[in-house]
Amino acid sequence: MVYRRERGLNFLQTRYKLLNEFSFIPYIRSSGKASIPYSILDSFDYEDPGVAFLKIENTVENISKFRIKKLCIEGNSYTVSLKAERKFEKIKIDVLDVKSEDEVLKREDSDFLKIIPKFTKSTPIYVFNYGAFYFVGGYYKKDIFVRKEILSDKLLYSFLGLYFAEGGKTAASFTNSWPEAINNVLDFIENNFSIKRGDINATVCCNPNLKSKKNQLEKFWTDKTGISKFFRSLHINKNVKSPQGILELYFSSEVLKEIFLGLIANLDFTDNLDFINGFLSGDGSPILQNKYCITHHIVFDSKNSIYKACSKLFSNYKYNMINNNRFVVYSNWNQNLFLLLNGAYSFSPMKRFKFLKYFLSLPKTKSNKCCEVDKLQREFQELNFYLINFYKSLVDYGIYNKEEMEEFISEKIK
Repeated sequence: MVYRRERGLNFLQTRYKLLNEFSFIPYIRSSGKASIPYSILDSFDYEDPGVAFLKIENTVENISKFRIKKLCIEGNSYTVSLKAERKFEKIKIDVLDVKSEDEVLKREDSDFLKIIPKFTKSTPIYVFNYGAFYFVGGYYKKDIFVRKEILSDKLLYSFLGLYFAEGGKTAASFTNSWPEAINNVLDFIENNFSIKRGDINATVCCNPNLKSKKNQLEKFWTDKTGISKFFRSLHINKNVKSPQGILELYFSSEVLKEIFLGLIANLDFTDNLDFINGFLSGDGSPILQNKYCITHHIVFDSKNSIYKACSKLFSNYKYNMINNNRFVVYSNWNQNLFLLLNGAYSFSPMKRFKFLKYFLSLPKTKSNKCCEVDKLQREFQELNFYLINFYKSLVDYGIYNKEEMEEFISEKIK
């Protein structure tokens, strides 16, 4: 242990107020830094350089934030920067833990911890224990709570399949045109992180013909997903074909992105049906190749990483690459039946509808009277009804008029 007690604190006790053995009212210097009383620091066993896990409260507005702060030695004091909390009034600080930097960079406690990188670029990612959670982050980061049992979450693999398909690889984000996919992602994040859907920033990406429908589109997506914090303007893109637009979620946490990519890079998804379902719902498309054959096409920009993942994911299927950017899965009748019975494309109702329609049109399906085919036939009718009502609801929201939507439904569904 470094000689903290011998150093003392280079400020008068009258400039701060010690509340109990772990809490105090800080004196904030003109530099935006505050010293932590050595009587609190000596309650923890650590070595320099130290990292503190703090609960910082704005006592006027009764708002609390958990933060990871690196301890700095200034004169005879250990200080932390409170610049990020400069708008807080009458700050109270609870010191929850203090550890050495080496300790909070360790990744030995669990299989999940080993997935979290120690650094993003050159910035360290620290981890503290906090009950049923890890608190993960570091200075210049958006610190987050992560549930320790995240690997046992029933939504994990479907979420990762969706994120691998349509999640951000350089920033924590996700885009999709279906509430089913958006809600799967939001449910997983709310289950496992200190992030509520009402606090997530979003925008709607839509075709230019909807640029005057911002309020209507946002009302639709708020009702369907609970998202309510939208950017000032729509994201206009002439290539967007979805009548309801595409919802773009921004989680604003580099740590979160690193955790997602770490999970995708380290978990085994071979033949995992939940991951396949999420991935196909995001990036896949069922194609009626001819009247006897359905294939599944996955289009991407970067060949190497996606091709490697797809070839492993669909190792039990015949597949091929076309034009270096299209991965094609050649599934036979039994394999397509298996995929359908196990929910393939279920987070994208229109793709699921097309897959069912194509499969039920195959001669082998028409001649097959098994109970599984009867089940799929009933689902097809139910999904047809669901989609018609879904698109008709866009008229109720004022996004389209009745004639426009009836024409769309007639072309795409009936």
